[in-house]
Formats: sequence, C-alpha cells, structure tokens
Amino acid sequence: MSQITPPLNSLQTLDRYRFLMLLHTANECKEFQFAKQAAMLWLVNYPGDLYVQYSQALTHINLDNQAQALPLLEALIEQDPLFIEPIQTLIAISPSGDQRTVYEAILKYLRKEDQPAFSKDHWLRPLWEAREAYAQGSYEQANALIHQSILLNPPSPIPAVLHLQTAYKMENQDMLENLSEIYYQKWPKCLQINIIKAISEIDQGKESTAVERLHYVAAHDSAGQVIMSLMGSQ
Repeated sequence: MSQITPPLNSLQTLDRYRFLMLLHTANECKEFQFAKQAAMLWLVNYPGDLYVQYSQALTHINLDNQAQALPLLEALIEQDPLFIEPIQTLIAISPSGDQRTVYEAILKYLRKEDQPAFSKDHWLRPLWEAREAYAQGSYEQANALIHQSILLNPPSPIPAVLHLQTAYKMENQDMLENLSEIYYQKWPKCLQINIIKAISEIDQGKESTAVERLHYVAAHDSAGQVIMSLMGSQ
C-alpha cells in the first residue's frame, strides 16, 4: 500500500470533508481495497451518509464486483431520485438495455439539457414543461402537466416530488396532505416525499408523527444532502 494511505484506525479523527478527500485520493491512486474498507468503517458510524454509500458502490465496481454495486446504486436512487452520480453509474453498469434507456432520459432531465424528442406517451415529456411552468411561478399549469406525467405511470418518484413542491407553493394544504400520503404509500423510501409529508403533518398539528418521520430522514441522510437540496429549491 502506498505512503499516502493512513492507518484505517485514524479515520475517526477526520471530519467529513477530509474523509471524502481521502476517499477521492485513494481511488485516484487505485487503492481500491483501502477505499472499500475506509467507506465501510465510515458507514459503521454514519450509515446514512448517501455520498459515502455511493463511493462504496464505486469501489465494488473498481474491484470488479458490479453485481454487488448494482443494488447499492439502485437503493440510493430509491431514497434520493435526484442523485445524479448513481444514475450516471447505473447507465454504465446496468445489465438491462431498457433500464439504461430510462436512466439516460432521467439524467438528461436532471441535468436540464435540451429536451429530447420524447414520444407522446413518455412521462418525462409533460414533466419537462411542468418544471418550466413551476420555475416561472405558474403553479396551476405545472400542476396540470405533472398530473399528465403521473397518469403515464412513471418508474421514478421524480414527478411526485415536483407535484408535492407545487402543492406546497400553491399553499393548498388539503392537496398537500392527500398527495403526500398517496405518494408515500407508493414510494415510502423516497426522502423528498418523507420530508414534504413531515411538513404537511406539522401543518395538520401532527407534530409527533412529523418528528418521527424527520428522525427517519436524518437516519437515512446523515449529511443532510436531500433536505439541503430540497429546501434550496423551494
């Protein structure tokens, strides 16, 4: 092992920024076994660190263990469907051509690239327009377009997240309450849905339920990646 590699038992003295730099350096120097062990040790103390979970999946790929990386990456986008890096990696390693096509379309949407020529029945076609309407403050129009996307049975909770954000902006508490429950039942692990549902529960006077839900979110996103992104977009 190279001289840049510190003893693993010293990891507990590092803050998160320095730890992520260490992981990056280990991967750049092809110290993949060290990177794998370091990520595992970090996740013992911070099991909900989504980015380190992603780094752990990358080390499996670098160690030629794609079969172990695949479910880790899929679990990450189940929790945070807006997490671009796992989607990029899934495009490269997914054994299903159809699934790669889905990820490629989602990645273009998340990167806000030029809108592809989707077919009329593609769920991302109305969602692309809905995002523009939302950004312009045309929430009624956005709501109608998102509804079209939802009717096309999307494989991702991305439309649901935008739908809940739109209901929040419309200050429609009944809509927010109903939609958050419907989408939570379909995508219970999606952290954005859990966060917005907790906000709705607070407004309903269900503080204890909301606090319990936010504890769940914090346990599964210890670095606050999702809530910082979500609140920044409100």
